[in-house]
Amino acid sequence: MSTTEEVIDEVVTATHVPGPQRMTFLPQFFGKFFMQGEQLLFNWADRLSPQYSGGFWNFYTLSNGGFFAAPHMGVEKVEVRQNLNGYEGSMSEQAFGVVVTLFALNHLIMSLYEKQADEDLIDQLSERYHLLHDFIGTLPDASEIYSAID
Repeated sequence: MSTTEEVIDEVVTATHVPGPQRMTFLPQFFGKFFMQGEQLLFNWADRLSPQYSGGFWNFYTLSNGGFFAAPHMGVEKVEVRQNLNGYEGSMSEQAFGVVVTLFALNHLIMSLYEKQADEDLIDQLSERYHLLHDFIGTLPDASEIYSAID
């Protein structure tokens, strides 16, 4: 007699981080490199969208343990240009935040790897990258995100 194990794919959901928890958000997810992580978020947002001009950011935790940050830009769609792969398109602020966070995480991981930094932290950041990547498929702008990060 054999048993069949049913695998249920859980939908990954995002939860907006309220005001009182914002102060611990970046250190929680970027570790001791939270200031560098924050700067990378700003730099990638500026690099990827001509509409980005600084301002308030929304933070989100994911039900699978991941996270992302998204700038509040007050637009329906964010224009995105990714010169590394030629992508040009538009997406929601939340989707743009996912793209920016993926680029920032990747950049930080590669920087720490090149410096032969703490392997445990590199592994944690890599896991967070993959947890965020798992969230993409739940978003209406998933195809735009995949095109921007490809």
